[in-house]
Amino acid sequence: MSQVISAADLIHTLNQQGVELYMDQGTLKARSRKGRLTPEVVELIKAHKPQLQAHLTATGGSALQRPPITAVPRTGAPIPLSYAQQRLWFIDQLSGGSAHYNIPGALRVQGRFDDQVAEQALQRIVDRHEPLRTVFRQRGDVAEQVIRTQVTLQLQRRDLSTLSAAEQQQAVRAAVNADALEAFDLQQDLLLRARFLRLGEDDGVLLFTMHHIVSDGWSMGVLIDEFVTHYDSLLAGQPDPLPPLTVQYADYAQWQRDYLQGDVLDQQLAFWQETLADLPAVHSLPLDFPRPEQPGQEGGHVVITVDAEVTPGSAPTGTCATGHPVHAAARRPDTVAVPSQPQP
Repeated sequence: MSQVISAADLIHTLNQQGVELYMDQGTLKARSRKGRLTPEVVELIKAHKPQLQAHLTATGGSALQRPPITAVPRTGAPIPLSYAQQRLWFIDQLSGGSAHYNIPGALRVQGRFDDQVAEQALQRIVDRHEPLRTVFRQRGDVAEQVIRTQVTLQLQRRDLSTLSAAEQQQAVRAAVNADALEAFDLQQDLLLRARFLRLGEDDGVLLFTMHHIVSDGWSMGVLIDEFVTHYDSLLAGQPDPLPPLTVQYADYAQWQRDYLQGDVLDQQLAFWQETLADLPAVHSLPLDFPRPEQPGQEGGHVVITVDAEVTPGSAPTGTCATGHPVHAAARRPDTVAVPSQPQP
C-alpha cells in the first residue's frame, strides 16, 4: 500500500530539500537549488500534480506564502531598513559619505515656465512620498529610518541668461556634474535636490538628484511624471489630483524583515550560497592596469567601431542588463549579474 501524503506536507518536504513549487498562469512549476530536482523528485511531483495544483491555487500560487504588504502604524516606533537600504547605509558609512549612489536627472524646459509653481509641484511630491522625507540614524548596532512629518523643499535657482550660448553650455555641463557629485548626508538631508538653470526667458534646465537609498531608475521616471502632473494642476488652479499612497517604502521594509526570517530566510540563503559557491572572488576580465588596493570611481569613455567583417570571427560577447558588452572571459555558466533595485 502506498503512503498517503497531503499536498501541504509534500510541499513542506520539498522546501526542506531546496525545491520550491509555485503556480505560473495556471501551470505548476518548480525551481530548486543545484542538483535538488532529481528524476525521483520530478516523478513524485508528477504523481501528486493535481493535488499540488489545487493546494497552491487555493493558497495563492506559491509554496512559500508571502503575506500582503500592509501599512504599518506610524506610532514613532523605530522602522527598520530594508536589506537593500542596509547595504547602502553600510557602504555610505564605510566611505564617509559619497556621491557614488546619487541618481541624477535633467529636464530641458522650453516655453513659459513658472519656477515658483515648479517648487510647489516638487513640494507636493515630497509630501506624498515618505522616502524623500526619510533620514537614517544609527541606534546602537542597528540602523533605523526616521520619517519626518514635514520637510520644505527649496528649488535652487541660477540665472545663466546673460552668458553666450557656448558659455551656457559649459556652465550647464559643470552644474550637472557638480550636482551629481555632491554627496547627501543621509542623517539629515532631504534626499531630493532640485535646481533650475535659467538660460533665457523661455528656456532652462531643471536638475533632479536623489539618493539610491530611497530611489532607483524607475523612481526617477515616477518623479518626472508626477512633477508634470502637479505642475499642470497647479497652473490650472486645481487641487492635488493624485490620491494618497496606501503603502510606503517603510511598510515594505517592515514586511521584508517580518517575512525573510526563519525557514524562509534559511532556504534563500542556502540557495544562493550553493549557487554561488564556485564563483571566483575576482572576475577574469583582462585589465590594463594593476588593481588598486582602494577602488576608485573615476573612469574613461572609449568608443570603438568594429567592422561587420570582423565580428563573425571575434570572440563571442554577450550584453549585460545595462547594455554594455560582456566578453566571454567574464562569463560563468548559469550565473548572470544584473543591477538590483531596492524598491518593492
